[in-house]
Amino acid sequence: MRKIFKLIIMFVICLVALLTRGAVQAASNDFNVTPVIPENQQSDVMSYFDLKVAPKQTQTLSITISNQSDTEQTYKVVVNTATTNENGIVDYSISDVELDETMKYSLKDLIKVSNEAIVIPANSEDEVSMALTVPSEPFSGVLLGGVTIAPATTESSEGINNVFTRTLAIQLRENDEVVTPELTAGDVTVKQDNLHNTIQIALSNVTPTLINNIKAHIKVTKENSDDVIFEETKEQLSFAPNSKFDLTSNWSEQFKAGKYNYAIELVDNKEHLWQFSKDFEIAAEVAKELNQTSVDVKSKQINWLYIAIGLVILLVALVIIDIKIMLSRKKR
Repeated sequence: MRKIFKLIIMFVICLVALLTRGAVQAASNDFNVTPVIPENQQSDVMSYFDLKVAPKQTQTLSITISNQSDTEQTYKVVVNTATTNENGIVDYSISDVELDETMKYSLKDLIKVSNEAIVIPANSEDEVSMALTVPSEPFSGVLLGGVTIAPATTESSEGINNVFTRTLAIQLRENDEVVTPELTAGDVTVKQDNLHNTIQIALSNVTPTLINNIKAHIKVTKENSDDVIFEETKEQLSFAPNSKFDLTSNWSEQFKAGKYNYAIELVDNKEHLWQFSKDFEIAAEVAKELNQTSVDVKSKQINWLYIAIGLVILLVALVIIDIKIMLSRKKR
């Protein structure tokens, strides 16, 4: 009986270890990155590059990577063009983004990293240089992107060993011309994201300017009705220059087939206002297919892991009770 009890205890310990292993491996956050600020920096902010450049200009940009760990580390360095993700936030980490047709130059194509993988000894730092070549033809507004630095890791079945990265924005401009922002809207669609029913509207910032501090108010009504069946307010949104994206909202319930109207109002911190109204339809077969796999529509989602843990705890309790009964009988 004692052997069985020990085996159960070992099983519980192993189970807990498996559940927490990924989190432990992802806890490495022991490096820092700083830009080497050049003379043509335009703002007082020292945490990213904000450069005034000229056509055909070439320049070397440098960043300092500090390895604050007690072991040698290899870091990957990647430059990407800024885009906007489905949450309505500027994102510098996407390397294979589909560029908007209005983008004249992609910053990723203008900067070449000297060493995309650099080895830095423990508790040391080193510089990485990047060669910037400005296009020969002038451009309006800003070109925006970023350099992302991440420790080189290998993925395993237990999880990702390190999820921490550092990103420094890189913004280029040739003049101080103020560009009036313009947004356009496309179709509204429904889909699923991580088993959650979602609704999306295709938006595009078709101007070479960063739009900041946007507040979006979304309402969905049935066709020819004022009854609101879905409503959401999003705040602190930011749209990258010349970027297109699908602004996504969690529907959080079962889709119902029918015809609807999607209305969105967006206003930025400079009081620029955009209003779009789009009719869309949810087909019966689409609603059925998405509802079958959505976790939002299941009243009781079975979590087999919790059930397994509960059964193990129950079994341990029964074994303990059984042991106590046996011991009490021996005393008699």
